[in-house]
Amino acid sequence: MNLRKILGEDSEEPDHDIDSDYDDKPEQVARDEKREQKDAAAADDAESEEKTEIYILADRWNEDEYRALIATEPWTEMFEARPKELYDYKREDLSVDTKHQLDKYVAFMEENARALWEILHWLIMKTRGKTAKEADSLAGSQQLYKRRCYRHVNWL
Repeated sequence: MNLRKILGEDSEEPDHDIDSDYDDKPEQVARDEKREQKDAAAADDAESEEKTEIYILADRWNEDEYRALIATEPWTEMFEARPKELYDYKREDLSVDTKHQLDKYVAFMEENARALWEILHWLIMKTRGKTAKEADSLAGSQQLYKRRCYRHVNWL
């Protein structure tokens, strides 16, 4: 139901039989098409600039430093440091079903802590080389990348 009718205000219903303004102005349509083409070209330029910046980040990739970080299992620290109190409720006041759902949620977070940590801590991995020798040296990075992607896709 129309809000104006509920409030008792008079309102006009739109006339759907009226032709579009563009029917009388083909030059306006042509200008809009040119503007869309110009905007698309500008977007392509912006994307190419961003890709350049990504290559700079990829060149900073250090597989050994990443492996050293992963060996410390930072997702365990993240899970242990999570907020554990309920601000608006006391656990003992909750129903058994609600407690069960909360416990399931915490178990899900614990089981998927690594995938959650990886999603929250994104980085650019260099997985492709410019030469065959460089590509071969990145085989370990490619495996890390594939495993990381697998966890993200299959964690649900």
